[in-house]
Amino acid sequence: MSSYKKTGNYIDVETLISLAEAGGCDSLSLTSSRRLSLMLGVSQQSAARRIKKLEEKGYIEREVTAGGQKIRITSEGKEILKILYTRLRKIFEICDTSTIFISGEVTSGMGEGKYYISRSEYMNQFKEKLDFEPYSGTLNIKLITEEDLKLKKALSEFEGITIDGFVHETRTFGDARCFMCEIEGRECAVILPIRTHHTLTTLEVIAPEKLRDNLQLKDGDIITLKIFI
Repeated sequence: MSSYKKTGNYIDVETLISLAEAGGCDSLSLTSSRRLSLMLGVSQQSAARRIKKLEEKGYIEREVTAGGQKIRITSEGKEILKILYTRLRKIFEICDTSTIFISGEVTSGMGEGKYYISRSEYMNQFKEKLDFEPYSGTLNIKLITEEDLKLKKALSEFEGITIDGFVHETRTFGDARCFMCEIEGRECAVILPIRTHHTLTTLEVIAPEKLRDNLQLKDGDIITLKIFI
């Protein structure tokens, strides 16, 4: 990921893609500034400047011959394209399915879930929008692997079921989003508060039953959530 972050430049990536399409990935490809300008929809001068910048950054190597310039993408330039491909592939793998699976370790919380879940303003919305009345507490799941952390981050990009916040006296209770899910066939929902005291590695689950007791879960047990998006 470091190579992609290092560029921080959409223009570099766009130009590399066009050069790869022109055959510059595996061998020196005869690619004129004019040809590249037509592919990118920019002026010939702009295309020439892009080529020069990529060469200066070490993303391409260029050989000027009597027949024109030949360009080949270097290993560093290929790495940028590979990282981009990997990131896009993961995004579309998630977008093309209606479910994702996230695993983690059962862990104890600080007991705050019960206070928030039991608020009537939240509880009424849970019953209406989730079609169940949750047990007044949350099951906390600690995400361990990098892949599961990425899946949680990806999950936060989906719309989900909105739970509206409210103001009670002088205190503001924030918005949240829910996603229906299952644990060992039991109906439940992941809740993603917009504001939370938990770290990014924690996932909170609500259900119409006390999952910890009914599934005989203890701290350290590994469980998998089937989340519907």
